[in-house]
Amino acid sequence: MILLLVVSYSSVTAQEIVPKRAKPYDTWIISKGGAQTLKGTLYDVQDSSIRIAYPYSNNFESFSYKNIDRVKVRRKNSVLKGALIGGGIGVIMPFLANPGSGKDYDFTPMINALISIPVGLIGAGIGAGIGSLKITIPISGNRNNFEGYKSKLNYFAVNKNVGPVTGNLPTVQNDQTATTSSAKRSNSTVSYEHESYIGIVNGPSFPIGDLNRDVMVNNRNLKAKIGYSSNIINVGYRLKGKLGISFAFFQNQYDAQSGDPDEWWSINGILAGPMYSYPLSRRFIFDLKPRIGYADLGLNTDVDTQFNGSGLALNPCVGFRYNFHRRWCAITEAGYFYSGQKIENTGSKTIQSFNLGFGIGYRYK
Repeated sequence: MILLLVVSYSSVTAQEIVPKRAKPYDTWIISKGGAQTLKGTLYDVQDSSIRIAYPYSNNFESFSYKNIDRVKVRRKNSVLKGALIGGGIGVIMPFLANPGSGKDYDFTPMINALISIPVGLIGAGIGAGIGSLKITIPISGNRNNFEGYKSKLNYFAVNKNVGPVTGNLPTVQNDQTATTSSAKRSNSTVSYEHESYIGIVNGPSFPIGDLNRDVMVNNRNLKAKIGYSSNIINVGYRLKGKLGISFAFFQNQYDAQSGDPDEWWSINGILAGPMYSYPLSRRFIFDLKPRIGYADLGLNTDVDTQFNGSGLALNPCVGFRYNFHRRWCAITEAGYFYSGQKIENTGSKTIQSFNLGFGIGYRYK
């Protein structure tokens, strides 16, 4: 029994010390002047150069920083993965946006099944496009740039260096220049990884404006009560520095004041706009997202839809993200929603609400 325990412990210990296999990244080396572009896998980072491994061979090639204008990297098979994820989201989106009433005469599931095919294809195209994006690391043949981005290059390498990845820094002329150069290098190496994300955010929605006024239909008050807001797809994509773009597919629902579960308001739509992200710390990030889009409005009863409307939508909001894992982040948002809805045979209504949201996101790029 003792021998068995010893063998088991040795086996577990051996498994624990086996290093986790590094995920390879496709790498493009663009030479100075753009005269040549070479593709391979980033193998390791050395003192003044990087080594590239070529696929289906054991050959390596070393590139000095002096000859590199920029390096582009992308996770292997990211285009295929992006297409599969985007297609899957597109297929389920119609069912999430409008699940139907569940009654015998409701043909919503059948309609959703038909709609899910083209929406899935569109989602696959969008996912493939996002997956095809590359991370660009500017070297410009400059030693300071190379030193500043060494940690980031090492992160993408298959054979990662253990410990601080630093080299011999070039000499500078005076103390002030040295301080400025050191600060620039420090800022570039501390930059947070995987700045983009895709997630889901849900929370309470507090109706104001016309939603919060009495709406009498057949002697029943259908004024909206406090409901919920769901960003079924919430995307933040970093473009450069602190700037990026934000996209959301949302659905808001509010029960009517009448108390009948078959009477409710629904607002669905898409929003997009610029995003400004400011890192408050290494893990905590503040986001400012003014978004504009399009929304549909419906006042539903157990018999039919009383109101059908559509119009432009505005959604300025702020958010905070906490990166609790290299690939995952917690998200919280607060925002104001406004939409001027043109309603058939009725005129127009101003739809407003204050929304709070809490959710989780998958970090990428």
